[in-house]
Amino acid sequence: MHAERLLKLAQHLETGKLGHDRFDFNYYNAKFNCGTAGCAIGECPTVFPDDWILSGADLPIYREARYDCGLHGTVCESGMAFFEISRLVYEHLFIPLGQRAGQFGGETLTRSATKEQVAANIRAFVAKAVADAT
Repeated sequence: MHAERLLKLAQHLETGKLGHDRFDFNYYNAKFNCGTAGCAIGECPTVFPDDWILSGADLPIYREARYDCGLHGTVCESGMAFFEISRLVYEHLFIPLGQRAGQFGGETLTRSATKEQVAANIRAFVAKAVADAT
């Protein structure tokens, strides 16, 4: 697990200027008439501009990830590779209703979760993972 990267993303969600007009846990990166919306993974090109890009399909992609799962799979693979986490942890941190709070800490998050709630889940996961490792 890349705790420093996860915590940097959490801090950005809590205090940083979003790369999107609004946070929306349901979209990686979406354009609407009113601007753009994006989730935590959708913020990675803003937080980590040397490592993440937006693909031709406007999806956030880690430059070093392998792409074996199709277009939307690349976003998941990107997050898994960049943060060095499993698919279950990726789902727990970044997918609405994908949480396993008993296993990874935090709480269940719906599509309407706020950026602060997502950041809190990231912090809870890192704290639990560090505590479990000691």
